[in-house]
Amino acid sequence: MLGKKDNGTPASSGGQTLNTIIGRGTLFEGTMKVENSVRIDGTFKGELSCSGSLTISQTGEAYAHLEGKDIYINGIVRGTVRAEKVRLDSQASFIGDVYSNAFSVSEGAIF
Repeated sequence: MLGKKDNGTPASSGGQTLNTIIGRGTLFEGTMKVENSVRIDGTFKGELSCSGSLTISQTGEAYAHLEGKDIYINGIVRGTVRAEKVRLDSQASFIGDVYSNAFSVSEGAIF
């Protein structure tokens, strides 16, 4: 999913800049507002708002209120999700509320 733009800036597959990664083994608690995209490979607790896509990887966990343009979940999420598009991939486990114009759940996901 990660690539490089010509200027060397990491980018998400949607062409938006991925400027925030919460790495595996990292715990972040609090409120975060991000321009562009975010990827969570560690654990996030609190409120997160981003203007681009938000990805919760297979190793990622979020116990939070999440807002973004597109939200892709393949890890664990407990809380509220608000986005134009939400996708639960096959390894996703989600408990909470979803507010979205488009919502898809892959086979194997827990909702």
